[in-house]
Amino acid sequence: MKKRKTFTYITAGLLMVVLTAANTGCKQKTETTQEFSFEGYPVKSDIKLTYWSGLSGNLRESTDSLGTTPFAKKLQEETGVEIEFLHPTQLMEKEELNLLLASGNLPDIIQYDWYNTLGGPESAISGGYIQPLNDLIAQEAPNLKSYLEQHPEVDKMVKTDEGHYYVFPFIRGDESLCVSKGLMLRSDWLAELGLLVPETVEEWTQVLRAFRDEKGAKIPYAASNIEVFTGGFGTQPEYYLEDGQIRYGPMQPEYLDYLRMMRQWYEEGLIDKNIATTSETEMRAAIYSGSGGATYGWLSSTMESYIRDMQKTEPAFLLVAAPFPAEEKGEIPEFGDRDSIYTSQSSAAITTSCKSPRLAARFLDYGYSEQGKILNNFGIEHESFVIKDGKRAYTDKILNNPDGFSAGKALAFYARSSYSGPFVQEKEHADMFYTLPCQQEAVRVWAANRAQQHMVPHICATASESYEIGTIDDELRRYRKEMTMKYIMGVEPLERLELFQQGLRERGIERALEIRQIQYQRYQKR
Repeated sequence: MKKRKTFTYITAGLLMVVLTAANTGCKQKTETTQEFSFEGYPVKSDIKLTYWSGLSGNLRESTDSLGTTPFAKKLQEETGVEIEFLHPTQLMEKEELNLLLASGNLPDIIQYDWYNTLGGPESAISGGYIQPLNDLIAQEAPNLKSYLEQHPEVDKMVKTDEGHYYVFPFIRGDESLCVSKGLMLRSDWLAELGLLVPETVEEWTQVLRAFRDEKGAKIPYAASNIEVFTGGFGTQPEYYLEDGQIRYGPMQPEYLDYLRMMRQWYEEGLIDKNIATTSETEMRAAIYSGSGGATYGWLSSTMESYIRDMQKTEPAFLLVAAPFPAEEKGEIPEFGDRDSIYTSQSSAAITTSCKSPRLAARFLDYGYSEQGKILNNFGIEHESFVIKDGKRAYTDKILNNPDGFSAGKALAFYARSSYSGPFVQEKEHADMFYTLPCQQEAVRVWAANRAQQHMVPHICATASESYEIGTIDDELRRYRKEMTMKYIMGVEPLERLELFQQGLRERGIERALEIRQIQYQRYQKR
């Protein structure tokens, strides 16, 4: 344990040194800002900007660069800004970004989860990586500025306690868009076995046993996400909010009940024996082969994709959404899987190496303009969407793709709405996109809970807090995941469960909760 702890602290310290070292060099580069002419879009400029971001999984199988897509070409045409898109290796985003930070030679724009980086956005600003955007938004981003003025609850989310705007954010324009994934089962199997959609963990146990015994399912629940069932015990796998207090789920006695139940499911073969390492591809194969009858996933890439693929050979195949588990039947579930209106993972920062911060701001602000909303949400008229009876509708190129792509993959070539980016996602997109009745019903079912009340808002660390909370959380996360799997898979006997929470205390959970409570109180005063 000591070796791992030493490595964690060395890594965290190295990143903080990088932040500090980059300060002088990066900021000096902005003094040579180049000018451009703006009288409306497209702008008049010969400046080429570099844009670093992860490449959507919906695109990776077909291209190695967003720049090759019709969306990117249209975006550059409409904004007048030439962009060189740069993408890190899949699953290596964090490591490759760290190398960029260490080099001090940064792209002009970096789309990344700056909120959850070590030290958070304030350290990234004070360390000389990214620019505070207050002046740029006020002077060069009238569309985003207007949106934030009209939506003060979002404005509060996208700045630090010090009042710094730090990204051009990805914003969900409607609460319904915060719900896009959840539990689902084969409704044809439920009907055949005379079973109802389960509402509690106990009912889930009965259904999964029936799938195993009556349908021969070798992996009745075919998904790697089992933490979704913690809500059925009245807790969560991470931090959550309860009556104004920050809680940590694994420190609650109910989390131990969850571990005991998952151990039972594992022993009974209700979940995958290789749950610690199983892949999405393997889980998909289990459903397609009839080895699985329930899963967890997305409205499009899971529910729609599975139904369309399976009904080609098995017409009766159908999936139905299940509510997030409640503690007691008939109760409204306390927890669920809900995203925030502001999602930090896909928001774009302007770096201190940027050749022209003003131009970068104008380019990014286009995403919040009326034309930018159309392009980002719906794509290109007559290609990805058309106007029918005064309403937009996706074309067959999207909904019935001739190359066999799912709607999400097909739309990714023309718009960002099937994944994310710096723009406001529109509810109209979802109304056009989720065409199956079971998808529309799933949004209602997955939203029927009190999850929003328990979500920890976008609290931020100060520079003095960032190192301490970052290292504690890193150690807690690693320990929790490791020990949770050991208990579930029987590597650690359940008789030693009392040692689990003691291990969390030894790794600083009480201090972490103290710091987060202070941060939450600061957030409330923003």
